[in-house]
Amino acid sequence: PLYLLALFYNRGQRTLLSAFYVAASVALITFTALYFGYFAIYIAIFFVVFDISNSKGEDTRAIFWNYLYAAIFAVALILPFEYKKIFLTLSGDPLAKAWRAFSNLDIYSSRPWEYFIPSVDHPVLGGFFYDFVQTHLHGSNIPEQTLYLGVVPVGLLLAGIVFVARDKFDPEHRSYFLFFAFGA
Repeated sequence: PLYLLALFYNRGQRTLLSAFYVAASVALITFTALYFGYFAIYIAIFFVVFDISNSKGEDTRAIFWNYLYAAIFAVALILPFEYKKIFLTLSGDPLAKAWRAFSNLDIYSSRPWEYFIPSVDHPVLGGFFYDFVQTHLHGSNIPEQTLYLGVVPVGLLLAGIVFVARDKFDPEHRSYFLFFAFGA
């Protein structure tokens, strides 16, 4: 949440300080777990595309430079502490076995059905999906692939789709909904 708050704050301010906030939040995520930092980079790329495509009347170069400053700040904050771990992980060195490698990003990424299928440990529905889950692990394991959301978030998503279809959102909220729907 802090990362998204920093991204949206930066989108509104576009100052060096707001770019530093984005960098600081990326650094905090990366210090928690290096592979979370990889996901943060993916979110940042997605957000920059969203920001550029939804910023009417703003200079695209100024937006680009603002995010470039954020990236430079992030590298300056992260590299002094994590350079060994980053280079070991990217090189595939055996010493990096304690951390997840960059290639594991695809293995441990979620698949769309994992949001809708309950865990095999679910007391009521788990047995119905055991065979499907076992045959669709894509190199991972069952605990790492349990993302079942339940019916409330799915209902909210469907309500949002209905609101978009009926043009009930104002333009800014519509773009936010579409950003989060496609980003997930």
